[in-house]
Amino acid sequence: MQSKAQTKIECSSKKSPSRDFFNCVESGPQQRRAVFVKALMLALFLLLFVSRATVVPVWGSSEAREAHVTELVAEATIWSGEWILPLRDGFVPSKPPLLHWLGSILVSLFGFTGLQAARFVSAIAAVLSVAMVANYSAGGVSGQRANASWWLTAGVMFSSYGFFSLASDARVDMLLCFLVTGAGLSVLSGLERIADALPAGREAAVKSMQYRTALWCGFAVLAKGPLGLAFPALFALVVVAFGNRTSLWSALVPRLGPSILLLLIALPWYLAATAQGGDGFVERQIIFENIARFTGGEGVNSKPWHFYLPVFISTAFPWSIVAALGVFSWIFSGNRSARSEIGAAWVIGIFMLSLSEGKRASYLLVLLPWVAIYAAQLLERHFSSVERAFFWDRLLRRGYECFGLASVLFAGLIFCEREFRGEVADILTVSTIIPALIIDAACLLGWLVCVVVLEKAIGEGRSVQRIGVRLCALAGVAICLASTGLSVKAAMKGYEQVAARIVERSDGAMLYGVRTRADERLDPMLYLVRRPVAILSPEIISANLPDTGFILADKRWLTERGFSNEMFLEQFPPSNPEIAMVMAKPIELKP
Repeated sequence: MQSKAQTKIECSSKKSPSRDFFNCVESGPQQRRAVFVKALMLALFLLLFVSRATVVPVWGSSEAREAHVTELVAEATIWSGEWILPLRDGFVPSKPPLLHWLGSILVSLFGFTGLQAARFVSAIAAVLSVAMVANYSAGGVSGQRANASWWLTAGVMFSSYGFFSLASDARVDMLLCFLVTGAGLSVLSGLERIADALPAGREAAVKSMQYRTALWCGFAVLAKGPLGLAFPALFALVVVAFGNRTSLWSALVPRLGPSILLLLIALPWYLAATAQGGDGFVERQIIFENIARFTGGEGVNSKPWHFYLPVFISTAFPWSIVAALGVFSWIFSGNRSARSEIGAAWVIGIFMLSLSEGKRASYLLVLLPWVAIYAAQLLERHFSSVERAFFWDRLLRRGYECFGLASVLFAGLIFCEREFRGEVADILTVSTIIPALIIDAACLLGWLVCVVVLEKAIGEGRSVQRIGVRLCALAGVAICLASTGLSVKAAMKGYEQVAARIVERSDGAMLYGVRTRADERLDPMLYLVRRPVAILSPEIISANLPDTGFILADKRWLTERGFSNEMFLEQFPPSNPEIAMVMAKPIELKP
């Protein structure tokens, strides 16, 4: 007879363990300790992402745009149209409002800035995405093997550069990744339930899968637009086609109830935004964001068809190499050491993204969970050899310990050294950099201590499980270093310093910005000055320039209209004056 201290598997008699993310659990002290350690590790990663979101200044135009809109929504009254379609300096926002709605709630409840709130949403979405994917990977097995699968998948995801680099960005990509991943996992688990269901219960299982998927997709559409539906639909088709489930094609035919649920979630906002924004909304969010970005056109930064190949290798490295080798082995030798439908999903996803004209590295984020599942399965088979697992276990432990401690020492030397020369000294003595170095070094040291404690709590376990823990530890070190790098990057751009000087020079006078919709150079300053800025068309002639106030525009644009260098009050970025944006006083040009 088993004692209470012994592990005991308890699964539903009607469903196999792989059919649900949380359906199969182990009872007993060992399992409770395993669940506690996993939850604690996820909480520590959330703290790392939150500290990064708090410390790093705004470093790019994309973050500034989403932060600006988030604050506009937070400042709006309940009956204000800003909740539906906030105009950012007179322009229709480029993304649907889900990120802004969630961020505005954090702003209203906790007093965060729009930048912090939007970053916090991304951080929460990142940790939940890892939890879902890791739990799914561990759902088909039990005991120590389940723990090993969980840790290995989580370690692969957290240590993917493309994932942790966007985990605390004030952009919609991570929120979309979370929602699309939830939809994809609903399809996977739902198809498995349908395949095992009795004929009498098959239709009910189909509707259950479609209702859950429709719920995820509805919010994904509110986060990114129709792409939030396109990605899960493509994934469902690939899973059925490549997963030996051709008998389940009928399960993908949309039922009336789930279709109505999806429309009830997404359609009301689109109708209200169309009524409020008219042609401007349709042209920006429907045509430009979802059609022109695919087909090309004015304002679309076109890239060559092979753009995503090197980006994928660097974004998911080294797991991109592992996953690619697995796919090649499957194609050329028929060796299916991992689930072929998962491998086909991310391969076809890259192919479909490559067909579009407007390409961005961040678009690959929605594919990284499937790369992680596929690579983790390949690694688990590779580590089935005790010798291999022991070697990598020891190597990874020495790697993160040495790497982490060396980074702490380096950060301490930078902080203590006061005799820097040249531009480096100017960067490192900026008031936003020294606190960032202190906080990042403290987070890194605290992270290493916590990992050592968690390793003791986990116990010996399997070597594969320890390798997953080591990967998570190494990912935490990389996140701390990335936070320092972003802080330095933001300081080099000097957005906060320039914005402060603009506010000081303008002394309450009206500010004007000259820009097109596609020109993003002014966005960080327009967000950071915290004042209304009137937007002027680049086509405006000198005679129609305002008589009072200050104007922010491209240096060449101002020079062509008679402004001289003596009239330029501020210039940014200082490192490249030829393409700089400048601040001038139009009244000085008037007779």
